Amino acid sequence: MSLRSITDIQADLDAVRAARIKAVTAQTYSLDTTQTRQSVTRANLTEISNLIRQLESELSRAEAADNGDSGLVNLTFRRNT
Repeated sequence: MSLRSITDIQADLDAVRAARIKAVTAQTYSLDTTQTRQSVTRANLTEISNLIRQLESELSRAEAADNGDSGLVNLTFRRNT
């Protein structure tokens, strides 16, 4: 089970995506995810993209856990005779 809810992760992901759009069209943008507050500039686009990938990964894991998918695969091996 994820430490954060899918709703919380999705809200953060939406906020960071909005910050990326604003940073592309303006020089600076303030991002407040309720957990952190920071000013985003065009120079931070790589960091923003990395954060988006991290949040998307966290969201995927949370959704998989919510659906009961542990991510483990059960393999069975048989010997050919």
